[in-house]
Amino acid sequence: MKNLTNKLLAGVLSAAVLLPAIGFSTTAVANDRIKAQAYGDSNFNQNRQKAMQMLSSRGYQVAKIEVDDYLGKPVFEVEAYKNGAEYDIVLEYPSLNILKEQRDY
Repeated sequence: MKNLTNKLLAGVLSAAVLLPAIGFSTTAVANDRIKAQAYGDSNFNQNRQKAMQMLSSRGYQVAKIEVDDYLGKPVFEVEAYKNGAEYDIVLEYPSLNILKEQRDY
């Protein structure tokens, strides 16, 4: 009986360790797939340039622009400066609609 209890406990512990790792793995794969959507777009460089020009026309100096996923969709995550303050901006890809525009304190 003790041997059976030990086997059951080992199985439960294995599942507790492996299931989060599997969930993280599928999340990472989905994240990579979403990023690949943007990077694989034939208009990627043009859209990136448009994003930088749009933000510049709004008074921002773009320091960094990267592709990420936001709610399961590709976005540009932008670090920009305006009037000496840093801002975090998220632009929907490829429409470049502003999803988030927030001062970084």
